[in-house]
Amino acid sequence: MIVNGKETTDMITTIMMVPVVSNEESENHGVLVVACNPHLPLNDAYKVHIELVSRQVANAINTAKSFEAERSRAEVAQEEENYVLLKIKFKNKNIKTY
Repeated sequence: MIVNGKETTDMITTIMMVPVVSNEESENHGVLVVACNPHLPLNDAYKVHIELVSRQVANAINTAKSFEAERSRAEVAQEEENYVLLKIKFKNKNIKTY
């Protein structure tokens, strides 16, 4: 295996699987699978760091979902506004709309 451009025989022997938790209690985004560095002790600080990474991933996903929901709401509002403007335009020309 090559690590940082150098050949090494150290193999990854430990992985951590941490849930990526959504803001909504009924939904999880998935699981973050992390290969642990064999040169560092797997202590509480290491575990907390990985959990923080998982929270950052969850926050990024939550932000993207919120942005997408807002974009969808804006599209619906724009379509409704276009419909109202079109109705007004036709009404001014005495064209019946339903």
